[in-house]
Amino acid sequence: GYYYYENDDYYYDYDYDKAYSERDNPCSKYYYRSSRFVSRNILASDMGIIAKSGTDNDFIVVVSDLKTTQPLQGVHIKFYNFQNQLIATAVTDNNGFVKMKLAHKPFFIAAENGTQRGYLRVDDGSSLSLSNFDVKGQVVQKGIKGFIYGERGVWRPGDSLYIMFILEDPEKLLPKDHPVVFELYNANRQLVNRKVKTHGINGFYNFATATDQDAPTGNWQVKIKVGGATFKKQLKVETIKPNRLKINLDFGRNNIILQNQKDIGKLSVKWLSGAKAGNLRANVTVTMEPMKTFFKNYSSFIFDNPACNFSAKEITVFDGKIDKDGNANILFNNHNDNCAAGMLKAHFITRVFEQGGDFSIDRFSIPYSPYKSYVGIRVPKGNEYKMLLTDTNHIIDIVTVDENGKPISVKGLTVRVYKLEWRWWWSSSNTDLASYVNSNYYQPVIIKKVNTNTHGRGKVSLRIDYPEWGRYLIWVENPNSGHITGTTVYFDWPWEGGRNNRKNPEGATMLVFNADKEKYQVGENINISFPSSEGGKALISIESGSKIIDVFRIKTQKNETSLSLMATKEMTPNIFVHITLIQPYQTTANDLPIRLYGVIPVLVEDKETKLQPIINMPKVLVPGKKVTINVKEQKMVNL
Repeated sequence: GYYYYENDDYYYDYDYDKAYSERDNPCSKYYYRSSRFVSRNILASDMGIIAKSGTDNDFIVVVSDLKTTQPLQGVHIKFYNFQNQLIATAVTDNNGFVKMKLAHKPFFIAAENGTQRGYLRVDDGSSLSLSNFDVKGQVVQKGIKGFIYGERGVWRPGDSLYIMFILEDPEKLLPKDHPVVFELYNANRQLVNRKVKTHGINGFYNFATATDQDAPTGNWQVKIKVGGATFKKQLKVETIKPNRLKINLDFGRNNIILQNQKDIGKLSVKWLSGAKAGNLRANVTVTMEPMKTFFKNYSSFIFDNPACNFSAKEITVFDGKIDKDGNANILFNNHNDNCAAGMLKAHFITRVFEQGGDFSIDRFSIPYSPYKSYVGIRVPKGNEYKMLLTDTNHIIDIVTVDENGKPISVKGLTVRVYKLEWRWWWSSSNTDLASYVNSNYYQPVIIKKVNTNTHGRGKVSLRIDYPEWGRYLIWVENPNSGHITGTTVYFDWPWEGGRNNRKNPEGATMLVFNADKEKYQVGENINISFPSSEGGKALISIESGSKIIDVFRIKTQKNETSLSLMATKEMTPNIFVHITLIQPYQTTANDLPIRLYGVIPVLVEDKETKLQPIINMPKVLVPGKKVTINVKEQKMVNL
């Protein structure tokens, strides 16, 4: 359309019918509407800005010269909120750092260096994605930690409840005598008790309360509120009667061997006085749950299927009367068609009912083998960064054993390799992997057949060629028993291969590195190495669950850079090492992005904080008599 004036009158000429009919005609002016174009402001600057903060609103801003990776001194940093109001200002030091505590979280940061400007949004949605890295764990709320426990696991209506709360405030964020609020909710989610305490003993707060005689049974809940954080714990309130019958169910061995094979258990019931309990009704149920499959001589092999989604269900194996002597034979023949990753744990619950209707209950568990034979897999450890290189043949070890762990020969094992979507949780969630493998859309990239010899050993060679890379699921199926095992591995190009032509932008900026151990003691050196090129800088950030412990820069070396950190008490129980690698803008050593980043968890343990209490008390307690209980620490320190 267009505008024009005629005799001081204003006109707007727009042909709506033509605009609609020619809206998809590129030869028409009506085709070129604003909705067809993507526009964005482009700001050219030599400043690289990195901002970090913890839950305590302590901000660290790092400014570097992208041409040389050198720190920029004297850069003016301004913090703005969402309403574009200035809330704080600072100037970078000779290391290019600004460290300051803010009263409120900013929305964006503006950097000024002479005529150059740089802007960085610091809201949660604009932070770098960490989905490629292992950063799972408990989130520290408001910089404080809390733990709730009771004197037992189950309470009855009318019982007293002695609930303890442990508060840890290592940064002394809470003022003295800060209130701790206790709330107790019944099974109907109704508030039944509320208490407030301002004094504790060494961080321990005792909340004593009680339930009514007619209190509803079920799952109750305790909430502790302190310093803006809320901690919760579920409590069991049930009507419990003591057993009057002694129940024993024995299958005559330590484990049930095979699925679809009949096992007979001996059920014996007596009164607690020792007399026979005959002609009583008994009910026996069993529930299966997964357990780790382990064989003593093959501890380095994996025998569980990571793509198995097992759902447990309760099965009744006996419901009838025991004989006059209190005995019965229990025939166990499990026909569970659910997918089992490997060995299962069978949980038996036996209920024996008295003539009056009351019953006694007994529980016990034993391992159960749903397969006649098992297949195990062992993959190479990879290079120093725990990855397997592309364009290289890698040998995968395979072993086959029977249910007792004895090696057997199996012919026609099927090996399948699937390429997984690039997300950390793909390698953590059994449900997602099960859907992935069973989908018709995702097909294996490699299929091979392999046999194991009389010693149960076999090998298969796998190779992923450039330009492919990423996480892969290696899946091995035993045709004789139907058992499947598998594991996820990471294939990547050598460092000098570059990553700019990768389809996933997150993968292109990912830095893979590792520490020399998974767990360290306080005082030990944490040795970390990562691939690099010469002439760059690496920003090392040591972070806990709530704050940034330390930040510093180091120069990068050719091919690989190493650094060593001293494990301190402040790093317990774990830290995250975050490395941001910055390369000079005009580097020609590789085609990697200017910035790469990666995160790894590191466990740190302080032996001095581990208590090993020793309890001395009589083995038999006599009702109505006083008992003396002595508690001391193994290190001869009084508790």
